[in-house]
Amino acid sequence: MDAQDLSIIGTQTTLSDATRLIDEGARPVLVVEDGGRFVGLIDDEQLRQAMLRGLSSTTPVTELVDRDLPLVQVGVAAERVLELFRDHEARYLVELDEQMRPLRLHRRPDDLKPDRRPRHAVLMVGGEGTRLRPLTETTPKPLLPVGGRPILEHIVAHLVVHGFERVSMALGYRARQIEEYFGDGSRHGLAIDYVREEKALGTAGAIGLVSGIGVDPLLVMNGDVLTDLDLGAMADFHLREQAAITVAVRPYQHRVPYGVTKLMGRRVIALQEKPLQTSWTNAGIYLIEPEVRSAIPPSRYYDMTLLIEERIDVGDPVLAFPVREYWCDIGQPEDYQRANNLFTGREPRD
Repeated sequence: MDAQDLSIIGTQTTLSDATRLIDEGARPVLVVEDGGRFVGLIDDEQLRQAMLRGLSSTTPVTELVDRDLPLVQVGVAAERVLELFRDHEARYLVELDEQMRPLRLHRRPDDLKPDRRPRHAVLMVGGEGTRLRPLTETTPKPLLPVGGRPILEHIVAHLVVHGFERVSMALGYRARQIEEYFGDGSRHGLAIDYVREEKALGTAGAIGLVSGIGVDPLLVMNGDVLTDLDLGAMADFHLREQAAITVAVRPYQHRVPYGVTKLMGRRVIALQEKPLQTSWTNAGIYLIEPEVRSAIPPSRYYDMTLLIEERIDVGDPVLAFPVREYWCDIGQPEDYQRANNLFTGREPRD
């Protein structure tokens, strides 16, 4: 990416303005001081970190800029660029002129990215969808149409876009209808196979029924979640941080309707009037390492919550990946209506 194509911002730019530029251009922004001297870079990863840190939209970008990047001078040989990418885990390399102004942004070549990419997904589609009755009395929830296509077809299409080659569907309620609709997956662009829960096995127990899990991370996802989540970015994070499990999380904010006291023993040390509190909710999307799958007991009810708690107890790294894209869990009639409004253009995306 040459100088004329770079997105460059000053140190006083706010987080909200940087976010808009990154999303509109689908590329990082470079932060410079007065005079154009390079300071650092901000991309999608820094934006997700800002979410976890609870930074406000007016925070200056200097609070979240990545300054730990390989830097080279103008005219660097292509061989040297490749050598630096091999020696560093950085996703970018910045080429500067004699005044330390950015001239070019080099991206890590695809052939230097990790080979262990998630290509296999397990979708949990066995629920009865009782909260959506009468719609689900004759149709399983994953086949309910949103914007003219079943919920589950939107999910499969999203997986194809992100390079997934195989989907295993854990079936229960009205399983045959789902099998007949998707078949072997060939018309959807990947291979689809099925496992049946003869009894409810929970959100993790059905994974134990899936055979042929290789050495790559496995994506596990609820079959009623519509999202634009960048699964490639989530996979990059999971592999780079060497996580055993990565959990997609979303912020949920609620305002306490009372004044809240902070105590130290019996002593009041602070008082907040009706504070806005943020909790991180489970988005129903996980990346797990193959060895974690082996910890799932066969043919026994076993929730993902229990699996995660047990891996935390044994010291495995379980990490959070915040969702800043569109996400909708179709659990209630109003969720279903909102999703249809979005896909028919009657409601904007968040």
